[in-house]
Amino acid sequence: ANERVQAMLASSSFALETAEEKLDQKASVSDENLRLADEDVHLQEAAAEALEIETRCMDALRSQYSKIMERLEVEVSSLQKERSDLMEMVQDNTTGKGAGTSSKSGVNSKYADRARERVALLEVKLKELKDKQKHYSRL
Repeated sequence: ANERVQAMLASSSFALETAEEKLDQKASVSDENLRLADEDVHLQEAAAEALEIETRCMDALRSQYSKIMERLEVEVSSLQKERSDLMEMVQDNTTGKGAGTSSKSGVNSKYADRARERVALLEVKLKELKDKQKHYSRL
């Protein structure tokens, strides 16, 4: 009977050691899972922080581009008004509304020629500004 008890004790001792080894393995796996989860949380926090910084930068850029677009619109409007005023003046000179004496007509003709040149320059500038507006609106 003593041998039987010793065999049972040896068997239970072996079972206890095996159970302890399995618990140690599970604890090791749990520790590794916790470490990985902690690392994942840190990565997510870093990504969230980077996203927040990027959002602030984009808001600043959006504000800057908005101001640029407003200035471009004001400049385009101003140039369009100047162009239409010059076109009206040139039209008046060519139809004779502004012409008086022949010497005055020569001065008006010179002024009309300068106005036409200015209109051509304004049209080039307007095209450039409209191209800038298109470019900024795509951003």
